[in-house]
Amino acid sequence: MKNRFIADMFNRMADVLEFQDESPFKTNAYRKAGRVLSDLQEGAEVPWRERRLKDIPGIGEGLAGKIDDFLRTGRMARYDEIAGAEIGTAMEINARFERLDLSDVNARRARRARL
Repeated sequence: MKNRFIADMFNRMADVLEFQDESPFKTNAYRKAGRVLSDLQEGAEVPWRERRLKDIPGIGEGLAGKIDDFLRTGRMARYDEIAGAEIGTAMEINARFERLDLSDVNARRARRARL
């Protein structure tokens, strides 16, 4: 099941977008999708194959497209774009994020440090 992996990607996207002062509605949508996928009893591949991703609460057209992108290609173009990556698979980029210890840094503190 790739649910946890996709959920982690959505959560990391939300972190980066929050840091960039993106709309809280967008960041919350990514976080909600991450929670929903983590709690999903079946693998994301099942509703994807059955073309019912949008039936999952919290997964709309845009997020379903991102999940489809990842399950078809092993990459999520928006994730690559947000992560600033032009090369490498989503899994490689995810591994780079995991090597960073940002557990004590929230978006507000990170924005202040940037000033």
